[in-house]
Amino acid sequence: MYILRCNLLPKTFHGLVLGETTASALEQYDRMVRQFIRKWLRLPHDTPTAYFHAKAADGGLEIPRLRYVIPVMKNRRISKLEGSLDPVMQYVVTSPSFLGIKARSAKVAKVAGQVLDTGRDVKKLLATQLYTSVDGRGLRQQRQTPRINNWVCNGSQLLCGGDYIAAVKVRGNLLPTQERSTRGRRTAPTMCDAMCNAQGTLAHISQSCTRTHLLRSARHNSVLDYIVTKAEAKGYNVVREPVIPTRVGRRKPDLVAEVDGVILIVDVTIVADHCNLDSPFEEKVTYYNTTDIVDWIIATYPGKVWEFGAVVFNWRGALNRRSSVLLRRLGVSAGDETLLSCRVLTFTSSMFKFFTQSTVRAGWRAVL
Repeated sequence: MYILRCNLLPKTFHGLVLGETTASALEQYDRMVRQFIRKWLRLPHDTPTAYFHAKAADGGLEIPRLRYVIPVMKNRRISKLEGSLDPVMQYVVTSPSFLGIKARSAKVAKVAGQVLDTGRDVKKLLATQLYTSVDGRGLRQQRQTPRINNWVCNGSQLLCGGDYIAAVKVRGNLLPTQERSTRGRRTAPTMCDAMCNAQGTLAHISQSCTRTHLLRSARHNSVLDYIVTKAEAKGYNVVREPVIPTRVGRRKPDLVAEVDGVILIVDVTIVADHCNLDSPFEEKVTYYNTTDIVDWIIATYPGKVWEFGAVVFNWRGALNRRSSVLLRRLGVSAGDETLLSCRVLTFTSSMFKFFTQSTVRAGWRAVL
């Protein structure tokens, strides 16, 4: 994928920009590229087209779409020629042949009723197409912390081949769940076969299905373990899951850490992909910011100031921007955030694999 994105496709740009190309030819080249990517990554045939081409920061795979980028590059080159002060070039740009090339290039640059003038226009159009698709609409929150998506396109060895494919499928909601596999033929059953009385979607399997409860807890604990390890490595005093008695019951935040004289009360949560990640953050702050918990902090850490926060991921690996700031204070670097995002994705893939192999149903007692 890295070689395709950074070497093979860029080698074609020079000839396509300087040569005579049509919209249909560019579309054919794009279809050929997507065909090979589907084969390499084992993606379903109905993977949204925009998922291949949208920027990684927007939730896509960032494969250049020739149908969009080549006309923009050609028109930019034409504009530079028209602005040349060389007398020869000034004569050339007024010739009938040059004007014909300019008109044809301008026509090719019009896509879906929109004229693509810059790379920013291409990026915006692809993101819009991705977010309006059924599988892509859950990727809107990827922009909150764009850098955690670098693993998709930077060619790093963070993930092995199998884990990379699994993470790409989870991120794009491309795993063959009951709901997804029966699109277009709704006579087939779409309910969760664990008898959960819910649609058998990847969101349900990863967030609320009875069958994957233990793995869901393990996914949460994996993220928490990593954060605690990094905070302790920085020399911070960390208390994990303290039990705080209150008038409405016991409260147990995931960690309480003393960082530079400030007491941070932090909870980790992995939420659904349809909500704005700011809402769960605020809900966690409101949940713990009570008089009883504040009194406990004052009694346990006298003379200290305190702050409440949350580390909020969704099951597609997106991270809340305020959570990113909080993680940095706890000693978690930008690279560590990417690792945590990949950990969420690979755990979710493992949950789906376990779901398809297990026969546990709602109401059964798990036997370990």
